[in-house]
Amino acid sequence: AGFVSRPYLFPPKVAVVRIERHDLVQTVVASGRVETPYRVNIASQVTGTVARIPVEEGQSVKAGDVLIELDDREAKAAMVQAEGAMAEAETRLRQIRDVSLPSAQESLKQAQATLLNVQQSHDREVKLYRSGFATKADLDAAQKDLDVAETQLRSARLQVVSNQAGGSAYVMAQNQLDQAQSALAAARVKFSYTVITAPSDGTLIARNIERGNVAQAGDTLMTLSPVGETRLVLDIDEKNLGSLQVGQQALASADAYPDRTFPAELVYINPYVDPSQGSVTVKLRFPDPPAYLVQDMTVSFDIESGYGHEPDAVG
Repeated sequence: AGFVSRPYLFPPKVAVVRIERHDLVQTVVASGRVETPYRVNIASQVTGTVARIPVEEGQSVKAGDVLIELDDREAKAAMVQAEGAMAEAETRLRQIRDVSLPSAQESLKQAQATLLNVQQSHDREVKLYRSGFATKADLDAAQKDLDVAETQLRSARLQVVSNQAGGSAYVMAQNQLDQAQSALAAARVKFSYTVITAPSDGTLIARNIERGNVAQAGDTLMTLSPVGETRLVLDIDEKNLGSLQVGQQALASADAYPDRTFPAELVYINPYVDPSQGSVTVKLRFPDPPAYLVQDMTVSFDIESGYGHEPDAVG
């Protein structure tokens, strides 16, 4: 009797929930991926064999850190050759300034003094010839000496002008020096291209080269994700475009960590609809990204697109 009457004496407890009226949140659900605002493709500007790669994929680097070193023997030899050519051109120009020009100026002074003496001798021979004390041969010899002295003077003057700044010899030497400087600068730049460094702080998210491979100029060798604001990029069906606007809040969770959620905000809606997919790209950002998020990770989103009212409860 006690066993039969127990359910009546001790009835089971039933949870009671009070029905209330609340706003119904409408959401747009989609999936996307984690991306930085931009990525940097690391490429070589010259073709060369990879000699060393001191970094690994996934490693964080600072601006200026060495990423790849190419075999630099040929570039170094070209730079040494260019340095030699420049040193030779500098020596030539210095020789003109310090040796050739002073020597030409001294030769000019000597030619001027010689011409003065020869001119005086010639004048005496003319007087003697007119007085009958000198022969025609003596006068011709004096004239010949005068012509030679005048020629030497003109040559000395040309040497001085040629070796002065703006003269032909000086300009030629200066042009050779300018060309040597340009060749050396080009050789140094080419040599610097054998060491590829990080353009900014970031994380290496891809590596397409190994030691011993030949790096072709322009080919992407690594991909760097720079330090900066991480965004979430996803494609939304165009039928939901009318429900979206910049500033809307969202709740996101990585597919790898479905039990962890974090808030995000819609910051960009692409004005272009992809006709082949019938979708539009949108981007969301979040102020405090979880540490477990990595590049290209799949993330699901619930974007709050509006509010409605729940119908009145009956009964």
